[in-house]
Amino acid sequence: MRVVIIGAGGVGSAIADVLSREAKDVVAIDKDEEHVRAIRNSFDVQAVHGSGSNPAILRAAGIEKADFVAAVTDSDEVNLAAAALARYLSPGATIVARIRSFDLAREVDFLHKGAPGIDHVINPEYRAARQIVRAISIPHATDVLEFEEGRVLVVGIHVPPASPLDGLTFMDIPDAMAGTRLLVIARYRDDELLIPRGRSDLASGDLIYFIAQPQEIRSIVEAIGLDWYEVREVVIAGATNMGLHLAAELEKNKGYRVKLIERDRKRADEAAERLERTVVLCGDPLDARLLEEENVPSADVLAAVCSEIETNLMVALLARRMGVKRTVVSTDRTHQIPILMATGIDTVVSPRVAAINSILHLVRTDRVLQASETGREDAEMIEYQVHAGDRVAGKALATVRFPKEALVGAIIRADRVIIPRGETELLGGDKILVVALKNAVPDLERFMKS
Repeated sequence: MRVVIIGAGGVGSAIADVLSREAKDVVAIDKDEEHVRAIRNSFDVQAVHGSGSNPAILRAAGIEKADFVAAVTDSDEVNLAAAALARYLSPGATIVARIRSFDLAREVDFLHKGAPGIDHVINPEYRAARQIVRAISIPHATDVLEFEEGRVLVVGIHVPPASPLDGLTFMDIPDAMAGTRLLVIARYRDDELLIPRGRSDLASGDLIYFIAQPQEIRSIVEAIGLDWYEVREVVIAGATNMGLHLAAELEKNKGYRVKLIERDRKRADEAAERLERTVVLCGDPLDARLLEEENVPSADVLAAVCSEIETNLMVALLARRMGVKRTVVSTDRTHQIPILMATGIDTVVSPRVAAINSILHLVRTDRVLQASETGREDAEMIEYQVHAGDRVAGKALATVRFPKEALVGAIIRADRVIIPRGETELLGGDKILVVALKNAVPDLERFMKS
């Protein structure tokens, strides 16, 4: 597969990295010489210096032979123009465009029907905002991935002190947690990821990922040893595109009371015009006196989504010190996510990871229904369609030799979600949710195609 990426900044380089490691033929285009030099030196991809909205540059990148084109610069105008040109020059390619503008992203009919040449629109800031909404709806969750339109959730949560899970092996869980359907599909300990096997153990402080349906989440959280509470008060620091998307999403649920703090007067005024029920305050989110006056310490959640990671970290730490229950931070420096969480931040989201998740399943086989990286980028959740006649159809799970670092976490059969056992048989028509380490994904792709 030949992939042309227009824009080699943070999002484009991250996508190029992932796809090049999967042996895709990747060409990146950028008008910034430093971006071009960095991507050439860092990844196994070709790089072309120039504008993605220039037909000559697109031809130099081999656009006519492209199977997949992603226009992901920081400019919506360039992305729209590049998508239109790519469609003209490569009629058979799948064209994806990144849209950042809060207002333009809401013009759904235009983007999906009127915009020339676009097959798919991605908005990493919106997707990251949705991730925050999902995470804060589940007390103590660090990460929440959504499958089957929300009917299946993958939830990351830390094992608390004195948890019934502390000291158990994975094979002990069914007996120890009788009455609770708990399938742990991944464990982080000391920043090292493990796809669990029967004799692997759990300990207080581990970050675990489990699969469940929404109606099961509360009982699982409580069975793990954590209290359940309803989130009502949410404070957002930063009227960035992500901050606006987050506030707009929270406004859809009338149970949330939302405040947004922005230090820039113009941006604060624009946010007040765009949002309906959110209380917008012009002020410095690092001003402890302002936070006290606005009763921020009593909030259930503070989400710091300013454009600077340093500001987000300081705001979150200040909020935690003042008594806010949960803190969320946005960053594009994905390598720092473990460090940020080690400071006590509850949830870290990344538009860069959101962009990768938006694109992954589009460049995979036709059997991939959805693919999402975990927040730490070292594992993927992939949803596959099983067809009658496949090598796995009609076989018990225990007899199927999946790649070593891959695990089937759930089977979706019609309207049922099945937590599988070794004797569970895979049938044509099933959808299977597989967790895999990044280095196992190419082997898993080959396995599922054969």
